[in-house]
Amino acid sequence: MRASDLAQEEPFTDGGSARLAYERALAVSEQVQAALSQARLESAYGRFLLRHGERRPALDLLRAARERLIRLQAKPYLAICDELLHSAGLRPPSPGAALDLTSQELAVARLVAAGRTNSEVGLELFITSRTVAFHLTNIYAKAGINSRRELAERLPQLLS
Repeated sequence: MRASDLAQEEPFTDGGSARLAYERALAVSEQVQAALSQARLESAYGRFLLRHGERRPALDLLRAARERLIRLQAKPYLAICDELLHSAGLRPPSPGAALDLTSQELAVARLVAAGRTNSEVGLELFITSRTVAFHLTNIYAKAGINSRRELAERLPQLLS
């Protein structure tokens, strides 16, 4: 079975019960300290959320899963996770490689790191604040960060 075949599996059809089952399973996996199981659950739940149009929480889960899978050196599952991130429009960087930020993402990153709000960034770049949020989601996923503060602290490193 190929990674792409595994990435297409959907274990649940009912959205409400699936969401509840994923959330319960993640809570249990955190209690028992099962890193591989937790990463696989995060990947599966991320795939589920992507299919249901919830991109931001899906990307957060997929990023967390990817970090765990890298630490565990679980290459087959990492390939699946990377494929899911790619299907969401992101190309995770190779370890040690420079980020592949688009020119728009780079402009947003610099302004956000300088302390501007989404609205201020939008006004300066002639885009909506929602578009700024979209670019920030991509930047965070590519950089493996979670906040504006982290972006400001790590921007020089991320651009080198």
